[in-house]
Amino acid sequence: MDWREYMENYRLIEPCGSFEKEFERMANDFKEHGELDYPKYYYGNFDEFLNEIKILKSGINLPEGYVATVTYWMVNSNNEILGSIRYREKLNEDTKINGGHIGYDISPSKRKLGYGKIMLKLLLEKLKEEKVSNILLTVVQDNLASIKIIESNGGVLRDTVFSSSSKEYMKRYWICL
Repeated sequence: MDWREYMENYRLIEPCGSFEKEFERMANDFKEHGELDYPKYYYGNFDEFLNEIKILKSGINLPEGYVATVTYWMVNSNNEILGSIRYREKLNEDTKINGGHIGYDISPSKRKLGYGKIMLKLLLEKLKEEKVSNILLTVVQDNLASIKIIESNGGVLRDTVFSSSSKEYMKRYWICL
């Protein structure tokens, strides 16, 4: 599939109210697979969840240690949310090791289908249009699926560092746009 086909079949959208049912489906998929990331942040109140995303995007009055973050959902031509991807323009000492500029999650039932690669490609193209030139991505050293996604999008391993907060080794990759 070439880039034009990606653009026709998949797109990044900012979270909005019209996708509440689809988001609930994705959050439940994480919960059913024992991954509590989305159920933990969702709290069952979609409007509150959307408000938190808006606050993170604004970068104003964030909790200590947080940086401004823009969230996108990747949807297919059926408006099904396949995953979430976040972009942080500025990094702090923690996100230089844990998080980088971009973090992403694919709905567990949609993994191993190439969606992570597509989602990262879509965001990188968007950032390239916005004249962003260098992107840092970090990944737990044994997360082979994520490493494959990063490397297939041009990621070059910079180093491996120990994260004192997660107590894991993190690989840090750069992508030059």
